[in-house]
Amino acid sequence: VRLGRPQHYIPAPNGENPQLDVQPLRERGLISPIEEPEVGKVQVSNVMREVYFGNLAAELVDEQVIRELVEPAMHELPEYSSELGPPITKVSLMACGRYCFVQFQNAELATRAITIFDDTELFGRRIRVSRPSKYSITVEPAAVAAAGAAAATALMQPGPSVSPANLPPELLQAAAQELQAFGARG
Repeated sequence: VRLGRPQHYIPAPNGENPQLDVQPLRERGLISPIEEPEVGKVQVSNVMREVYFGNLAAELVDEQVIRELVEPAMHELPEYSSELGPPITKVSLMACGRYCFVQFQNAELATRAITIFDDTELFGRRIRVSRPSKYSITVEPAAVAAAGAAAATALMQPGPSVSPANLPPELLQAAAQELQAFGARG
């Protein structure tokens, strides 16, 4: 839903009407519960709030089933904010019915949904839950430059040294196995 004035809008000669209170629309999930971030802050695309649900039973799963599966768990999480509306803002079920994309209230809920629902059984099938292939972060160039400068400064600061003698044996063993596996691939 796009809100705003139509093209070529001419304001009324007696002035504008007061701004519409859109909170009830947000609470019912009719418009996006998330306000756009201010200019200059890191901007995150809707893709950050989107999660892929795959290997669905096409003949049995619809939007309502996905909502009934996911929403109760999301309501229990600290990342969920009831003031911003429902935890799921959109479910896009593909025509084949084998997968869908679910858009959550915020990126943190999307991340938690992956850990909670991946490899869950639904109608006798193990569903796959992950980030969509188009998953990306959109940031302002100034924010990237500032973050890069901060990271470079942090890397130049002296810090504590780590010696293998100070590490637990199980960590050393896991690292050795990982290095052996990497060497076998290379």
